[in-house]
Amino acid sequence: MQPYQLSVTELLNSMREKQLSPLELMRSYQQRIRDVNPSVNAFAFQFPEQALAQAKAAEQLYQRGDYQPLSGLAAAIKDETYIKGQITTNGSYCLADAVATTTDPVPQALMDNGAIVHGRTTTPECSTAAVTWSDIWGVSRNPWNTAITCGVHQAGRQSRWPRAWQVLPMAPILADRCVFLRLFVVCLVTNHPMARSLRLRLLISIPIAITVC
Repeated sequence: MQPYQLSVTELLNSMREKQLSPLELMRSYQQRIRDVNPSVNAFAFQFPEQALAQAKAAEQLYQRGDYQPLSGLAAAIKDETYIKGQITTNGSYCLADAVATTTDPVPQALMDNGAIVHGRTTTPECSTAAVTWSDIWGVSRNPWNTAITCGVHQAGRQSRWPRAWQVLPMAPILADRCVFLRLFVVCLVTNHPMARSLRLRLLISIPIAITVC
């Protein structure tokens, strides 16, 4: 079994017992992304060098026994959620150069606990369409059938989960009931990044940890 196929519990236990390093895990995810993302188009941005540097730092924490609860775990944050210093397009050319000046609560909580944000996933324009498609990022595909697209807000969930390239996707919920196919889902943290000035927030976002059956 490859590192990218392991659950959160298995990963954390393996890293704490020094059977797996955060650097090995991140490289496993990055190779998996290179192999399968071209067919599903789930990522808007990737930060490979930054992620590897953070994974190396997490590796040193494990060696010292000074790790955090989520140290070394990979997280992908949707391109509609603010992370200070990163571009957040919300799927629109109008915001193609919009750099966030603040960080929303959920990614902040993840990063504060040691998770590594290694990429931003696609979203429909202004997060409003019924499918994950935009002029700026194109079409994100359903991984079970790449001939069709995935639903709204599903690029960050459907397109990644069966492809297994991180264990902490951030899943926005828009008053709908999510169907998790062949998945066990564990909620780790809940926060409500609600209205911020000049920005309408209709979403409740939760980071979730997964095990692919």
